[in-house]
Amino acid sequence: MEISVLMSVYIKERPEFLERALESIFNQTLKPKEFVLVKDGTLTRELEMILHKERKKFEENNIAFICVQLENNMGLGIALQKGLEKCRSDYVARMDSDDIAVRDRFEVQAEYMQKNTDVSVVGGYISEFIEEGKSLRTKTMPLNHDELYKYGKYRNPLNHMTVLFKKKDVLEVGGYKP
Repeated sequence: MEISVLMSVYIKERPEFLERALESIFNQTLKPKEFVLVKDGTLTRELEMILHKERKKFEENNIAFICVQLENNMGLGIALQKGLEKCRSDYVARMDSDDIAVRDRFEVQAEYMQKNTDVSVVGGYISEFIEEGKSLRTKTMPLNHDELYKYGKYRNPLNHMTVLFKKKDVLEVGGYKP
């Protein structure tokens, strides 16, 4: 299964977090076909340097590195919509610029989607941390359709930065359009 990874970055991101997020994408057991990054406005020199270095590494390993530049900071929803429109794979994995994905995340999620063709989106738990090795908490989520439906009446039943979804299904319901 081919996947695109979609991420947005803006000027206030911490360079060291972005670098670790990109490394966790690059080190996946199932490599993405492409990485689509939306620059939501002007970035710092440090962020640009990290992107330049990582772009080279991705491209040397046959992972397309697609940048979408927004003139001004438009916010996450608009940035992700612009990026989603550039994704060429049928499946899209979301990552935030301060996320670290477990090494087999894409592989596990892709296998589940292939075995369960009626499923449009999968997600996962997250561990929040303040520094290396110091986890604050693990945010668990419902695991089956009925639990997701019930939970979704009151709050978002998915940790957005953990989702892998069918692009066409998300676009059919409006994507990230406000």
